[in-house]
Amino acid sequence: MIKEEIRESLLHALGQTNFSINGEDYSLYSAVESLSKLEQKERGEVLKHGNLLAKTDTGLAFHFFLTAPELLKEIEISQLPFWVNKRIEHYDKGTKDAGSRILFNSGLEFKKVEGILKLYEHALGNGLVVCEGEETYTDTLNIFLPSSINISDDDNLNLKAYKAIIAHKYGQVKYGTFRFSLDEIKKDLQRLKKRYDSDIKKGLSDFENFFNLFPDRELALDIFMMLENLRVERILSREFKGLARDMELFKRNALKEQEDINSLPPKRRAIEGLFRCLMDYNNNLNLIVNISVLDEILPIAKEAVCAMNSSSTDSASATIKIYEIIDNNISGSYIKLNPFFYYGTIKIEKITEAQEFINKTVKEVIKEVKEENEKKAKSNFLNEQDDKLKLKNIGWDIQGEKEFTEEMRAFEKAGQRFKARFQGPATDANIDAVIEKGPNVFIYDEWDVKRWRYRKEWCAVRESIVQEGNKKIVEDIQTKHAHLISSIRKQFEAMRDETKRLRKQRFGDEIDIDAVIEMVVDIKAGSAPSDDLYINTQKDRRDIATALLVDISGSTNGWVIDTEKAAMVLFSEALNGIKDKYAIYAFSSRTRANCSFYVVKDFDEKYNDAVKKRIAGLNSGDYTRMGAPIRHLTQILEKIEARKKLMITLSDGKPEDYDEYKGEYGIEDTRMALTEAKAKGITPFCITIDKEGENYLPRMYGEANYTIIDEIEKLPSRLPQIYKKLTA
Repeated sequence: MIKEEIRESLLHALGQTNFSINGEDYSLYSAVESLSKLEQKERGEVLKHGNLLAKTDTGLAFHFFLTAPELLKEIEISQLPFWVNKRIEHYDKGTKDAGSRILFNSGLEFKKVEGILKLYEHALGNGLVVCEGEETYTDTLNIFLPSSINISDDDNLNLKAYKAIIAHKYGQVKYGTFRFSLDEIKKDLQRLKKRYDSDIKKGLSDFENFFNLFPDRELALDIFMMLENLRVERILSREFKGLARDMELFKRNALKEQEDINSLPPKRRAIEGLFRCLMDYNNNLNLIVNISVLDEILPIAKEAVCAMNSSSTDSASATIKIYEIIDNNISGSYIKLNPFFYYGTIKIEKITEAQEFINKTVKEVIKEVKEENEKKAKSNFLNEQDDKLKLKNIGWDIQGEKEFTEEMRAFEKAGQRFKARFQGPATDANIDAVIEKGPNVFIYDEWDVKRWRYRKEWCAVRESIVQEGNKKIVEDIQTKHAHLISSIRKQFEAMRDETKRLRKQRFGDEIDIDAVIEMVVDIKAGSAPSDDLYINTQKDRRDIATALLVDISGSTNGWVIDTEKAAMVLFSEALNGIKDKYAIYAFSSRTRANCSFYVVKDFDEKYNDAVKKRIAGLNSGDYTRMGAPIRHLTQILEKIEARKKLMITLSDGKPEDYDEYKGEYGIEDTRMALTEAKAKGITPFCITIDKEGENYLPRMYGEANYTIIDEIEKLPSRLPQIYKKLTA
C-alpha cells in the first residue's frame, strides 16, 4: 500500500517511468524501493523537495529520489532546503549532470576541521566533547556533529555553521536547558498530571519525566525547545557578537525556505506562527490576526524568552500553559517543526542516560574517597585526635569541612573519569607554547590581574604587511561614497594650517578693544595698565600623528570588515587632504604565541595604490588579544616626531582570545597597555560597534575616551568626524 502511494507521488512529480543516469537505465520502481526504506516524516520531506527539483529537471529529481537514503546519512533533514537550492544553482550555471558528482558534493567534512572544532569548544570552556555522529545533538557530555556540512559552496561559511552548532549546544548545557527541576513548577505540574492522568516514573531524569506527562510528547517538546532555543540564542548573542551575526544570517536564509504557513495543519500552523512571531515580531503581526490562539500564547512565550533572568524553568512552565491553550482550542494531530540546522535534534533518552552516568560515577567516587579517608584515619588515629582537638578549640566545623573536602575530591575524580570515557588524546591548545623569536617577531609582557604582576616575555607579536587584494574593492567604495568623500575633503582642507587670532599681544595688526577698555579701567582705578593691547594672527601649524588600529578578529567576517574597509578609505581620503601624519594597522590573535599585527599603511608611506590594495586584501582572523598589539603600536608611535599623538582603536567587541585571555583578565591587560601608552604621551581612543561596550570600555579607556556607534553603516562617515573632534 505504501509503495503504491509512493509510486503515484513519483509519477505525478516526474511524469515518466524510465530514466537513464550515466549510461545506466533505471525504472521508476527502483526509486520507489529507495523511498520505502525511509520513515514517513523523512519520505514526506524528500517528496516535497524532490517536486521542486523536478520543476528544474526530472532526471535530477529522479536521482535525488533514488539516492535519498544515502544522502540522509550525510545531512540532516533540516538541511534539505539548502541542499536542493544549491543543486538547482549548479544546474542553472550549466552543470546539468544529475550524477553523484553534483548530488554528493559532501561540503566541508568534519574530519578535515575536527581539530579546529575541538579547539573552538575548548575556547568556550564548557568541557563538552566534540565528536562525529549520525545526528546533531548533545547529551550534556558530548556534542555530536554531522559528518559534513554543505549549506554553501564557501567552506568558510560551512565552518561557521559547524561553530554555530557547537556554540548553540554549549549554550543549552551552560544555561540549563536540560537541568530544570520539576519541584520548581509544582503548581503547573499538579494541574498537568490531574488533567491528563499522568505521573512521574522512577529512574528517569526530570527532563524526560516532564515530556512524558503530555499526551502529545512531540508537541510539548517542540514548544519547550522553541522557547529554550530562542532564550539561549539571546544570551549567546550578548556574549558573542560575531556568533550573533552568523546565526542571524543562517536564520534569515532558513526563514526564506519556510513552507507556506497556510498549508499547514492547524496545530502545526499555531506553533509555526508562534515561532515566526518570536523570530521577527514586527513583520509578522498579520499572523496574530489570521491564526487562532496566537494572540493568547505569544505573550506567554515572549515572557519566557525575553525576560532578563529567565531560565529553563520559566520555559517549562510556559510550555504547560501554551500546550493547554492549544489543546483546548485546536483539534487534530500535530506534525513536528522543521528546526534550523544548528538546533539539531533532542535525544531525551540520551540525556537521561548521561545524567545517570554522572550520578552513578559521582556516587562511586564519593564511596571510594570515603574508604580512602577511613584507611588513612586508622593509620593516623592519634595524630588526627590531636588535630581535632586543636580545630575544635578554634571553633572549626570538623565534620562539615571533612564532608566538603570529600565532595570536592569526588567531583574532581569524577571529572577525570568523564574525560577518560569520552575524550580521546588531549588536543594541544598551544596555551603553553614556546615563544619563538625571529624576524619581525616582537616579544611583550602581559599584565596578570590575578597575580598583580606582569608575565614576562609572554606574548609574541608577529608583524607583517597585508597581502594585496583587488584594488577594485577600494574603487567601488570611492564610487559609492563619492559625495561623502568630497564633503569630508572640504571640511578637512579648512582645518589645514588654520589661522588663530591671539588677543592681548604686545605687537599686532589690530587693536584689541577689550584690552584697551581694561587698560582705561586700570588707569582710573590707579593700577598699572598692561601694554598687551593688540591682536596678532598666526598660522597654527598642525603637528599630529595618528595610528588607526583595526580589529579584524573572526567576528568581523562579512559585512563588518567590509564596512571597516570603507571607514579606512574615507579616513585616508580625509587625512590625505590635510597632510597629517597617519598610519593604519590591523590585528587579530590566536593565543599569546600568535598575535598578528598587519601593516596596512605605515607613517612614512603615501596613500597610494599599494595601500589601497592592502585595504582590499584584509581578511578576518581569529580572536581579539588587545594588550599586545597596543604595546607594539605604542613602540611605533614613540619613534614618531609629533606634538600630539593619537591611537584610535576600531573594534567590534571586548578583548578575548582562545586561551585564558577573556573576561576580567583581558580587560585589565588592555587597560594596563593603554595606561602604558598614556604614560608615553599617547592619547588612546576607542570606536566600537559593540552595544555592550558601556560595560567594559569606561574601565579600559576612561569615561570620555570612547564612543559607541549603534549602527555600523554609520562608521565610514563617523570616523572622520570623530578624528576632527579629537584633533581640534
